[in-house]
Amino acid sequence: IPLLLSVYLSAFLCLKMIKRQDRFGYHDLRLVWMGMSLCVIGYLLSKGFVSKAWDMKLPLYYISKIVPFIAGMRATQRFSLMIYFGIMLLSSLGLQVLLKKSKFKSFDVIITIICCIIYIVEVYPFHFPPDPHQHFSYSKLDRKIAEIQKRDDSSPVILYLPIFYFQQSYAVKEATYMLGSTLHWALILNGFSGELPKGFMENMKILNTFPSDDAVRLLRKMKVNYLALDRRLSSAKRSDILNYISLYRLGDVIRVSGNEHLVKLNL
Repeated sequence: IPLLLSVYLSAFLCLKMIKRQDRFGYHDLRLVWMGMSLCVIGYLLSKGFVSKAWDMKLPLYYISKIVPFIAGMRATQRFSLMIYFGIMLLSSLGLQVLLKKSKFKSFDVIITIICCIIYIVEVYPFHFPPDPHQHFSYSKLDRKIAEIQKRDDSSPVILYLPIFYFQQSYAVKEATYMLGSTLHWALILNGFSGELPKGFMENMKILNTFPSDDAVRLLRKMKVNYLALDRRLSSAKRSDILNYISLYRLGDVIRVSGNEHLVKLNL
């Protein structure tokens, strides 16, 4: 609907220019230029800093030279929202032109309502959530941590294992740890975001080697209180960790369920 109305506006303007009569008002024409400018600027910025297809540096590259922190911006494609806003502005003007031909105000209201309803049908996410058969529920680990935190009135530092950064190219499962932590709000080392703080992945690589001396040293340095062994941790890795903990007396193991353990570290 927005695109069709924008095309209608363009056709209307072209015909008026050819006939050289009944031109758009100055105010309306400024809005047209604004909408077109938003589309063009949004497109150029959303292309990022350098275009491989065009083999050239783009405006955002030069802007980042003037304002250096812009160079750290990720997901520049979000500038495409400017394109969307520009199209919506142009489509609104197209609807205005369409309604100007109407002699009845009630007809204007009906046309506007119809356009809005069709537009909502176009963009409304009918299939939300993406997979309605998958329901999130807090794990027994999260419930146990919440129980301990409530009892001790503390904010323990926790590392969940496994670390999915080294099992998935895009570690979506890592985000479930963050979602689960909303039950207790303990300080978890695991994180999932579009931006990684400096040193984060280096630390995760070392911690992923646990049980190892380097990982133990880092756990001690970061003052980690608990290891949460998730049910998705492999049986072999779980066995290695529990044996290592027992052998070197690094902590007390709390069996939460058959395949979930919480280790209270004594480092």
